[in-house]
Amino acid sequence: MEPLFQTKRISAVEAEAGDIPFIIRMENAAENRNFIWQGTKEQHLAEIADPEHILAVFRTADGNSIGYMLCHVDAKSDVFELRRIAIDIKGKGYGREAMEGTMRYAFETLHMNRFWLDVYPDNTTGIRLYESLGMHRDGMLRQSYKSERGYLDQIVYSMLKDEYFARGARGMSETEALIGKCGFFCGSCPALRSGTCPGCRLAHEPGDCFTFDCVEAHGLTYCGECCAFPCGELLRRKKATVLDADWLRWKRREKAALVTERLLLRRLTEEDFSKVFAILGDPEVMYAWEHGFSEEEAHEWLERTFKRYEEDGFGHYAVELRETGKFVGMVGMIRETLGGKELLGIGWILRKDCWGHGYATEAAQAVLHDAFERLGAKEIVADIRPENTASIRVAERLGMRAEYEVVKRYRGKDMPHIVYVARSSANKMDIK
Repeated sequence: MEPLFQTKRISAVEAEAGDIPFIIRMENAAENRNFIWQGTKEQHLAEIADPEHILAVFRTADGNSIGYMLCHVDAKSDVFELRRIAIDIKGKGYGREAMEGTMRYAFETLHMNRFWLDVYPDNTTGIRLYESLGMHRDGMLRQSYKSERGYLDQIVYSMLKDEYFARGARGMSETEALIGKCGFFCGSCPALRSGTCPGCRLAHEPGDCFTFDCVEAHGLTYCGECCAFPCGELLRRKKATVLDADWLRWKRREKAALVTERLLLRRLTEEDFSKVFAILGDPEVMYAWEHGFSEEEAHEWLERTFKRYEEDGFGHYAVELRETGKFVGMVGMIRETLGGKELLGIGWILRKDCWGHGYATEAAQAVLHDAFERLGAKEIVADIRPENTASIRVAERLGMRAEYEVVKRYRGKDMPHIVYVARSSANKMDIK
């Protein structure tokens, strides 16, 4: 089947009946269902048959489906409405690539005059993308849609044909054209210093500039859009952008919730899912649970973490190495009930290749210190299975003491746990 359009990495092809199970799975995925409407098989078959609708699947060069979109075309008024779009692989720039391809298809192939969509206010990832593409915020439809989450507002974004074609390089000012793919004026390019630079967006060749090549590979507009910005690679490359390494370190520190000598602790985001799943899905890491998590269970774990951020103001943090940006694992606090008593609990889950370096102790010390000093906690517990000797050693290094035992029932099995306790009066730790 001839694709509707192609980009550097994906093709958009009209959906067939065999694609509907994939589309329904995308719509019902935990990370998508709050932001897009869920259709039935019959509704999607009707959309495929309706000439005014375009139901399409995004595929990579190897034929794997990675997302879908539903559009409505008003040929009489030349209006293209993007009703739904979802991408299965997060944080790799496929969403931007799909959006830019869809806009090009609407304006350059179908010759539409207006491209528009609506988005829920809490879909911050989508809003950032639409605004970075230059879409105009037309206004808000207040409580215009009723869902299981209640009455929801919808923000309308649009772009007109003239605005789309004005985005091209010819519409840029001379200064704008010289802004690098890093998003900043590039002071390290020899062509700029010699006065012959036409702007890297127009003339760079592969290998000329690290940030340009990286941004191109991820389908972004500039480096600052990346969920990993500023990444460890930038920290090591003093000539990667006009920004110096000290500023990048400060920017990374600014985004962090807690900072220690070697580590950064920050809130997890949806873009971290693949890293979280790589840890939770590893049976060796999860031996205390006696199984690795499925993809669905990992999504549920991450959703519970987001809910804790909203309701409690804390939860598990992502832990990264300050020097390289490497994702080490997750450490943080949760509310839990042990023996009928509600307590604050601390836990740590680290990648296997990061065991034995003291990262769990260092990160947990920072969390304990923050809980005692900022949140005013008096007592924090860690419930650990007796055979989990590595976690017991961490608890002991934190100054926690074994005080009692509880039995937790998990997946139909009784699991004894030793409860280690830390109290604020006994924990005066120097956290760098």
